[in-house]
Amino acid sequence: TLIRTNKLTALRWEGMASILLLAAGTLLYWPFLWILVCLLILRALILTVLDSFAHYGTPLNDSSFAKNVRMPYFFE
Repeated sequence: TLIRTNKLTALRWEGMASILLLAAGTLLYWPFLWILVCLLILRALILTVLDSFAHYGTPLNDSSFAKNVRMPYFFE
């Protein structure tokens, strides 16, 4: 069963805003649509790699294990 909260309406508005921004970007970039598509694919690849970066080279059978990938102070 779904738990109904007031967050559902906010999520729907956020989803609609995301779709409208993508549509506006598509219209504005229409002459160079291939650049927009390449940038969106690149963003998806970067987020996919960074999402699982802390788990590379870790034991396969331990799902809670992750490496410490804290950022050095001079980059913060």
